[in-house]
Amino acid sequence: MINLLVKFDEKKMGKIPEKMVRKLIKSRTLEKYRLLGKYYLIAIDGTRFLTFDEPHCKNCLRKEIKKDKNGNSVYEYYHYVLSAKLVTESGLSLTIMTEFVENESMDVEKQDCELKAYYRLEKRLKAEFRKLNICLLLDSLYPNQNVFKVCKENRWQYLIYFKEGAIPTAYQEYLEEKQQNPKNHLTDKVNKWITREYHWVNGIEWENFKLNVLYCKEDNIRKRKKKPHPFVWISSFSINKKKCHFLANQGGRLRSKIENQGFNSQKNEGYNLEHAYSKDYNAIKCFYHLMQIAHIINQLMQHGSEVKQIIKESGSLENFYLELWEDFRNQDVDKYFIHHIMHNCFQIRLDSS
Repeated sequence: MINLLVKFDEKKMGKIPEKMVRKLIKSRTLEKYRLLGKYYLIAIDGTRFLTFDEPHCKNCLRKEIKKDKNGNSVYEYYHYVLSAKLVTESGLSLTIMTEFVENESMDVEKQDCELKAYYRLEKRLKAEFRKLNICLLLDSLYPNQNVFKVCKENRWQYLIYFKEGAIPTAYQEYLEEKQQNPKNHLTDKVNKWITREYHWVNGIEWENFKLNVLYCKEDNIRKRKKKPHPFVWISSFSINKKKCHFLANQGGRLRSKIENQGFNSQKNEGYNLEHAYSKDYNAIKCFYHLMQIAHIINQLMQHGSEVKQIIKESGSLENFYLELWEDFRNQDVDKYFIHHIMHNCFQIRLDSS
């Protein structure tokens, strides 16, 4: 397996998850999860997936972690990946495109970084999904002129997590406008435990751009020991009382899906994302793409209307996989059944309950 992946074109393998998600989009499987009935939510974020004490290859990134007793820098070396995932309110986090953050050589003056990788990825995303209505979900690294410009040129909408230090002048104007426009406010009682408070400001002018800001704070009386965590986003959407709920809860807050249902699942639920399956860098990238393919298949299976009930009867997802593994090990494969399902159409719908 490793000998094959060493020679395999990893870029071609990276096209497979993209084609899988494209097929789901074309078949309208994910249409009901679009924001405001129109926009597919694409979360973009990066993660470190391999770390070494010594240089692994010429493409390694490096970071100074301390000084030794002689005052020399001690580095750690790592590999980093930027991923674009189509996320849904039901919990899906499907890898649609991958961009590896990597140096060209060990002696580069400026290392590659997440923002540089983002500009490479957005060009590919636009080229491959030219007509797709997209809303990007981004973290606080991304509020800058270039990102706003790219989104405007590509006709993409966006919801970007907004911290005070990201654009200080715009943030200060937002706070001032928030006080001067108390009507731009909504309190929504979700149920007897949860209340959500929304504030918004439209049309903040900054560097030839008009920015809209949405604030959401959720208060849960069952979790009063924890201080309510407010969310603030910069948005391309004009915000009002009808849209603020959807933009916050079916939009901006879903960015966490790329971390929880995406990276964390691949690190902690048996995929072993942080394990070096090979010493060869090309094979490592191929293993990463294979993991994305497997993760997409597993998510679709877990959310399938037929399988979801079986998982429930098994008691847990872990029990279901153990039972499935035992069946593969101990039961004979019925070649007539395989022939039947290969030559007959059938459909398993996604269960959004």
